[in-house]
Amino acid sequence: MLKTCSSFPTDTVPSELDASWLYNGLADIFSDWLDDEAEDMFREAGYYTTLIGPGFRFVAINSMFGYTQNL
Repeated sequence: MLKTCSSFPTDTVPSELDASWLYNGLADIFSDWLDDEAEDMFREAGYYTTLIGPGFRFVAINSMFGYTQNL
């Protein structure tokens, strides 16, 4: 798995403040559209990436889910 720098880390903050609840909830919602690797990546880091074709990779992230001003 690709290790990344997350805007909402799950390994550097106390467990009661990490974003895993958010990543897991969203992964549950999006799981019908994600393959297993992308779903695992989303649960770990809050984004996913997939190879579309030779030399072309799609990366999806929406950091607004965790933005405190996002009502």
